[in-house]
Amino acid sequence: MTWRGKTEVEKAIAYEAIRSRIPDVWTLLEIVERTNPPDCIPNEGSDLTLTTAEGWQVSYFYDVGELDYIDEIRSPDGLVIDFWEWPMGAPGAGFLRAWRGVGDLARLRTFREGKPIRTIDCTTLGAEGEIPVSEAERESISFDGTEIIGGYLDWDASVIRRIPSEAVVRGLPDWTATKVELGDRRFSTDRTPYLVDLLKRLGDEPIEKVVFRMPSQVGHTLSLIDEAARYALGNRGETDAN
Repeated sequence: MTWRGKTEVEKAIAYEAIRSRIPDVWTLLEIVERTNPPDCIPNEGSDLTLTTAEGWQVSYFYDVGELDYIDEIRSPDGLVIDFWEWPMGAPGAGFLRAWRGVGDLARLRTFREGKPIRTIDCTTLGAEGEIPVSEAERESISFDGTEIIGGYLDWDASVIRRIPSEAVVRGLPDWTATKVELGDRRFSTDRTPYLVDLLKRLGDEPIEKVVFRMPSQVGHTLSLIDEAARYALGNRGETDAN
C-alpha cells in the first residue's frame, strides 16, 4: 500500500467534522492522567493502552520501555482522537503532544496561563474568506500561540483560509487505495500523486474545465496527468495545463 500524507486542508476538514465531539484539552488531559500510565514498562515494549472506568481508552508510545508520549485517545462511543493528525493551529493539539507523564497536566496548565493564545474563528468569514498572516503569525500558529477554528493555514500563500462548508458535509474520501481512476485508465498514486488531489477537488461535480497549476519540479508527472485528463474529458470540456 502506498502511504500518502494528508495536506493541511484535508487535516482541517477531518478535524472540523469531529470538533464538536472533542472535549477541551484540559478534560482530555485529566482523562489521560486518570489512566495513570507507568513511567516504564518491561521488555522494552513500545505500546500500551489503558482504559478509564468511564470507558475512555488512551494509547501510549514507549521508547525503549520508557513513556514518551500519548499516541491517541478513544472515547467511549468510539471516536478516535488522533491529535497528531490535526492541522496546525488546532485548539489544544500542542499541549496534548507535549504531555510526557503523570503530573504534567499541572505544568502545562501553568504554562498556558502565562501564555496568551489568540483564537481565529474562520467560521465568521465568507465562503471565499481568507486572512493574510505575517511570518511571525505563521510561527505563532506553528508553536501553539494562535489557534484556528473552521479553517487552515496555507503556509506557502501566507493566508488562513476558511474550510468550505460543503467539504465538511461531504467529509474526506478514502485515499488509502493504491490506485485511483480517471475515465477508464488506472494510475498508481505513487506515480501520479497530483492526480489524486485533482480527483479530490473535482468530486462529483460536472466537469467543464480543468486547469492545472503546478510547480515546475513536477516534471514528467504533469505530462502524465495532462494526457490522462485530455483522454478522460474528451469533448466534454477544455483542459489547460500550466
